[in-house]
Amino acid sequence: MDHARSLAPIAGRNVRRPSRAKQVAGSRPDGVSKRSSAVTASDRVRIRSISWRLADYSASNGRDFPWRRTRDPFHLAVAEILLQKTRAECVAAPFESLVARHASPSSMMAAPLRDLQRHIRHLGLFRKRAAHLKNLAAAIASQGTDCLSEPDHAASLPGLGVYGANAVASFGFGRRVGIVDCNSRRVISRTFGVSPTNNARIRRLSDELAIAAPDPRACNFGLLDVGALHCKPKPLCVACPLAADCRYARATRASNRS
Repeated sequence: MDHARSLAPIAGRNVRRPSRAKQVAGSRPDGVSKRSSAVTASDRVRIRSISWRLADYSASNGRDFPWRRTRDPFHLAVAEILLQKTRAECVAAPFESLVARHASPSSMMAAPLRDLQRHIRHLGLFRKRAAHLKNLAAAIASQGTDCLSEPDHAASLPGLGVYGANAVASFGFGRRVGIVDCNSRRVISRTFGVSPTNNARIRRLSDELAIAAPDPRACNFGLLDVGALHCKPKPLCVACPLAADCRYARATRASNRS
């Protein structure tokens, strides 16, 4: 996700809430399902409700980072490399400095590695990141920014990977693709009662959320924010915007009453 000088407003403002959906009975907090990746009819009802809640949460309570104010695919790709294994709060200043100095793929491709390293030195792994940035910029300069619109292709570009490719496709091009990192995996696992190791089902549900959302960009931002602020390793269910639809939260409430 990147900060360009062509800033766009955060998507998802004034998202209307859907009608109240039927809820599916909860399970114990640790009793997650190990079913296949198939999505059931009851899943789809809950998916639509949850996707709208996430988009609405992003519109009213979403975190503000410089890469969230742009749809420039190159800048978003730069941000994804900087965000790997790094807290978002630590990335904001180096990101702004870097893209202000090298706003285009051609500029970053031509920059000496030492110059790129200077901007991101405090993030750690700065030599590796700088090499990825320079190689990625060269690939985008050669192929054009549209090469980032297809996640399958973008995942093969230097430094991006599957998550970064999906994030750029969603946040830069509005593609209805899911994003799965440790935070979103935790939200999906608890909300739908799915084992966190069931990769196929978690990825399928993340895609379905993006497909059902009024704005996939806002939905994915909301998913990341709920994971970071509420659905932590030790969850804060009381204030979570998904609590009414979440199997984990409902089961926890039932357990506390008994």
